[in-house]
Amino acid sequence: MVRAVHLAAAGIWAGGLSVLVFLFAGALRGASPEGPSALVAFRRFMGLAFLSVGLLAISGLLLTARGVESAAALITTTYGLTLLAKMIAGAAALAFGIRHTLLLSPPRGAGVGSPVRLARSIPFEVGTMLVVLWAAAALGATAPRRTPCRTPSRR
Repeated sequence: MVRAVHLAAAGIWAGGLSVLVFLFAGALRGASPEGPSALVAFRRFMGLAFLSVGLLAISGLLLTARGVESAAALITTTYGLTLLAKMIAGAAALAFGIRHTLLLSPPRGAGVGSPVRLARSIPFEVGTMLVVLWAAAALGATAPRRTPCRTPSRR
């Protein structure tokens, strides 16, 4: 169940943002009549993105606790190092997301941050998400072998 929540949250964040980029990136770059609609769409997506990131963090920590035997395994195994790389890429995607939130939610009376800056920066958030997805695929290939849980037999 935790893995399903993790995958669904990742799909909502990465997939939703990718769709918005493909639909509205051009509208944000110039003085397009669709520019205001694009900004509204990105602002509305922010709430869903925040929910997704929260679910990703919680489910990711639970999955890490299940998949890594010790803190030392994070730096001594291929699986642990791949997981660290995934977390670093995820943190970079989150940093871009925070930047975009700040651009879309300026202080009162300041007006919206430059739509052009938003349009130039959003592909980097999507790109770091692609790195996270690549790392997730690599985790599947480097996962440690699971030993069956043995329960003592009662006589």
